[in-house]
Amino acid sequence: MVKKILYYLVNTLSVLLIVAALFALLSVVLTGRNGAPSILGHSLFRVVSGSMEPAIHENDMIIVKQRGAGEVKLGDVISFYSKDPALNSAVNTHRVTAIEGEGSERVFTTKGDANPVDDKYTVGAKELIGVVVFHSSFLGRLSRLLSNPVVFVPLIAVPLLVIMLTNMIKTIRVARIAVREEEEKALEEALEKIKRQKAEESAGQDGKEE
Repeated sequence: MVKKILYYLVNTLSVLLIVAALFALLSVVLTGRNGAPSILGHSLFRVVSGSMEPAIHENDMIIVKQRGAGEVKLGDVISFYSKDPALNSAVNTHRVTAIEGEGSERVFTTKGDANPVDDKYTVGAKELIGVVVFHSSFLGRLSRLLSNPVVFVPLIAVPLLVIMLTNMIKTIRVARIAVREEEEKALEEALEKIKRQKAEESAGQDGKEE
């Protein structure tokens, strides 16, 4: 019983991992050239600097919800494509310290919590990705760990492959059993039909002899 429960648990987790991987793959494939990969309006990033310490730590995983420029408030932490030539349009995540303009024409001044001064370049609606709605140090460490092939291959890739092959073999066996049962059922029906025909023929001959 315990083995059966464990098997179903591992199987369910593997399916969830595969589905998540497919969603991530589709989000990347279907995202425009200048867009951030997103799933249901949410993008996932890993922080690579300590500019937002202590609110957000380096290597934290953050979830960014897509929002228009008119929805951003003062004090929000936003992710955006930086106009700083030194960052080469890389995604940056800083806090909004000032807002100018109205609606979609709004321009944001940003600053890293750990930085002494505001960012030199402002953020417009075209550069805005969205607002940070969640961050996790645990998920960040887990992501960094799993990105290491030495860890990913033996702990994730190999077990998933074994589970997929096991399920495939079981599916083939079930299909064969189903085909065999259908063949046996068809054979039994054919034999039964032959028996009925012989019984009818025998009854007809007996009636003629009388």
